[in-house]
Amino acid sequence: MPNPGEDRGGTADVFQSVLDACTELMAGIVAEKMLVEGEPSSGSDDFRQATELASLICKSPQAVMAFIGFCERQAFDLPA
Repeated sequence: MPNPGEDRGGTADVFQSVLDACTELMAGIVAEKMLVEGEPSSGSDDFRQATELASLICKSPQAVMAFIGFCERQAFDLPA
């Protein structure tokens, strides 16, 4: 991954792929939260996968969690 201030043009497809994959993974968790009362029971592996993917483009655990939160919000806002 590029360092701060370096051109990200060559890795833009990686960033977009991670964003898309994490949003898709979070969509399952969001859908279960919307349809089932309480905490989702089957989303732990999806969350793990999304966290691992996010760590490819995020430099700190706080950034990973912020990115996952962003993906979760995007998943919630997806049109039905």
